[in-house]
Amino acid sequence: MLILSKIPLTNKVIALLASTISIVLVIYYSKLIPWLKDFTEKNIRTFDGVIDDSQVFILKITMAFFICIGFLISIILVFNLHEKFNKFLATTFDLKKIEDTFLTDIQISSKTFSKKVFIYLTVFVLLFHMKLLLTGEPEEESIVEHISSFFFLLSTVLLILVLFNLKYFKAPKTDKRIVKYWILLCALALLFVFAEEISYGQHIFNWESSGVFKAQNFQNETNLHNFVNPFFRFIYPLSGFGLFAVLNLIWFFYKAVKPQWLQLLTPHKSLFVLVFYMAASTFRGHSESFEFMFSIFTGLYAYRVLLYLKRLKTIKQNIQ
Repeated sequence: MLILSKIPLTNKVIALLASTISIVLVIYYSKLIPWLKDFTEKNIRTFDGVIDDSQVFILKITMAFFICIGFLISIILVFNLHEKFNKFLATTFDLKKIEDTFLTDIQISSKTFSKKVFIYLTVFVLLFHMKLLLTGEPEEESIVEHISSFFFLLSTVLLILVLFNLKYFKAPKTDKRIVKYWILLCALALLFVFAEEISYGQHIFNWESSGVFKAQNFQNETNLHNFVNPFFRFIYPLSGFGLFAVLNLIWFFYKAVKPQWLQLLTPHKSLFVLVFYMAASTFRGHSESFEFMFSIFTGLYAYRVLLYLKRLKTIKQNIQ
């Protein structure tokens, strides 16, 4: 009772909820397994659409795993083990350095933006990967591809706004020219990607392809990228792992103090988990997951550059 009296109310509620769910799963264990088997056969992608005895065994192990997780959460909260684990981390690792590296961005005005990006993206990537394990890679023309197209368009709009705000970037002419041309190049490239994703309006207006697009395009669509489908197995890994390698070199191995133009144009380290997952998702070649994650990456990248310039604008106004 003395231990329970010291536990915060929130922890008590979570512990009670977790243990209750585990107890309910134990009680209805024998009834839930057949239901899970039917649900899996109908809604989750399998090799042949049928769950055999070995896969039923996996379902049982999975259910037992979640039961144990519920009880484990309750034990951790009741005995305050998470606080002890936090103390162990604090005495073993430099948490301040980790926070400064991945969760803090001194180049923008928002103190919490990078922290939220890192945490939310980590959770999102884990959930998205769980979805892939259950349902497989997103198909062509799925909601995932439509969301990707939206993010590519949004990124283009944000980069155009960046171009209008470059007047607040006070730097030598050469540096300003580098930034201007890079942002312009990225905006045009992302606009091109957006146009390719919607096949220049074909996915919206549903017209029929004709000429070379009907005869030679691998998906009979009015776009250019589907002419080179056999090379996707090389293009995607080169893009994913190439981006991951280049960013890691700039993030962790750049010797000198980064010039201001490079600080502005380099994505923040809070995107590390997302960039890692993008690279990993290309190991089989063509990947709708990579396209989806890359579209999110471009949106966050463009917005961060805009926030950087907004901070410079605020500084200029304060000086005046």
